[in-house]
Amino acid sequence: MDPASAVAGLIGLAALVMQTTAKLRGLCQDYATAKEDAERVSASLQTLQDLLEETTRLINEPSIIRATTMLTRSR
Repeated sequence: MDPASAVAGLIGLAALVMQTTAKLRGLCQDYATAKEDAERVSASLQTLQDLLEETTRLINEPSIIRATTMLTRSR
């Protein structure tokens, strides 16, 4: 193998190693923050569940049902 080909091969290998290292570093950072991300998602889902439960309670409340029935009949 001539020296120019060897240098070109080493440059390509170095670029591949740098790319792989950057991807592995990103993966490690993602893994490190996964717990916090999961906790944030869980808290958001809990908030959504609370809102939906309250909405369901309000929809099923007898006074709301009567008011809605009266409004739709008056049209």
